[in-house]
Amino acid sequence: MKPFLQSFDDEPKPYSCFISDYRPGESFPPHYHNPLEILLHRGEPSTMRLGAETHDLVDGDVCVIPPNAVHSFRIGPGGRAWMWVIKLSLPRLLALFPRLPAAEAAGLGRSLSSLPPVIDAESSRLRHHIEAISDFSPIPGSLDGRLRDLAHLLELVAELRALPGRPAAPSGSTDQISPSSRLHRILDTLQLMAPSNPGLDEVARACYLSKAQLCRIMKDSTGTTVAKHLDELRLSRAAELLAAGRSVSEAALDCGYPNLSHFIRRFRLRYGQSPKQWSLVRRGVDALGTGDRT
Repeated sequence: MKPFLQSFDDEPKPYSCFISDYRPGESFPPHYHNPLEILLHRGEPSTMRLGAETHDLVDGDVCVIPPNAVHSFRIGPGGRAWMWVIKLSLPRLLALFPRLPAAEAAGLGRSLSSLPPVIDAESSRLRHHIEAISDFSPIPGSLDGRLRDLAHLLELVAELRALPGRPAAPSGSTDQISPSSRLHRILDTLQLMAPSNPGLDEVARACYLSKAQLCRIMKDSTGTTVAKHLDELRLSRAAELLAAGRSVSEAALDCGYPNLSHFIRRFRLRYGQSPKQWSLVRRGVDALGTGDRT
């Protein structure tokens, strides 16, 4: 699992693309990253939590995740789902237009970050541009292909920019989607401490918060508890290790489960399969060339 602050890659282009494959009931815990993220949801109806808001996703929905916004996903139990992901670096995109006035450049970031999290009414046009980008194909693109990709990306951004934004928050209210340094620190700390299965006191001290503050911020901002999030992190990491070929006992110990029977029970309850079954199935799926995880 990547660190919760996911940095943009080192490629000079203004975006990166991949497809994430999820199995029934699978989830991705609360996380955040630097680039603005544009997602196309395919397959089983799912749920996305963005800040304090929960959104239902159906096949074909397009989602826009502002930079540094904490979000999570859970796939429905009825079937598999896929996320077509575009991570967009606004500074690199704006670097293509060096003569653009600073006010207009800043306005682009504000307009994209203020869009509704889920867009369905206009998604047919958006889907066309997302699916047309050749980076979603395993075949490397030619120069002409890269130019067409850039054209589709710019058209996608223009279509998004033309959409109406979210209503302004009432005066004096707190925007739960805006970046929160305390929440980011909590998520980063839990990511680092998860393998040791720390207690609530230990986590609170590491975050320089009281236990009450820690629990309130976590519950209000992500909809889950510290204990559940830690368990999710440990099981998610174990699932990744199993998919990479590690043995069940190795994955259990590396993720803070000294009792193998307890680990197998927790894993089966979470994923609906034994760790061994998961390992075999996921390695078969990964062999098909599925992409990164959002």
